[in-house]
Amino acid sequence: MTMEIEAKFIVDEYRIWVKYRECARIGRYRLGGVHEFSVVDEYLDTREQSILRAGHHLRVRTRRGKQIVTIKSAQSAQARFSVREETEFPLHGDAGEVGSWVNREAAALITPLLHGSALRPIVQLRQQRAERPVHRVGNAMATMSLDYVQVWHAGRRLDEFRVLEFELGPDVELGVLNEITVALTSDGLVPQPVAKLNRALAAVEQALEGTFNGA
Repeated sequence: MTMEIEAKFIVDEYRIWVKYRECARIGRYRLGGVHEFSVVDEYLDTREQSILRAGHHLRVRTRRGKQIVTIKSAQSAQARFSVREETEFPLHGDAGEVGSWVNREAAALITPLLHGSALRPIVQLRQQRAERPVHRVGNAMATMSLDYVQVWHAGRRLDEFRVLEFELGPDVELGVLNEITVALTSDGLVPQPVAKLNRALAAVEQALEGTFNGA
């Protein structure tokens, strides 16, 4: 189990999105070149949402034909940034066959929460991601991700939005995120502890209630 530490920002203005895709620096931090790829995140739970109720999110990420299972804390340990415990491991087979997971600790955590119920998709995030390394005096500090996100559920696209994220590298102090956040406030950007999934689940809830108009 590791600790994921991120600053997340919803970007409503396209010009701000382009700015951070193209700029060379944020404050005293230098940005490297852009690496683009597609990723699909499928979030799973039981019909009773037993995994979420136990304080976890269960995600299967597909990228270039490979799948990774991630179990994260549902709540951030920090009010301003996303600070969450996570466990990741490769998936070989059906994600619903929890007993066959290669990570036995993860299987032991999730199995009792199912109470015999099957896992099912609750929401899918289809993302086009552009990553840029963040450096200071030649040292890697973080990875910046610019994600264009589409929210899908039951064959319907429910929402779309853009998110700017900064994930700290190993052993990098939280002060780096504080400095970057101060620089971003000039563009009206405010950090949110868990930006993507909360918005996606809200869109699904509204769609199920018949109050969501779609993207």
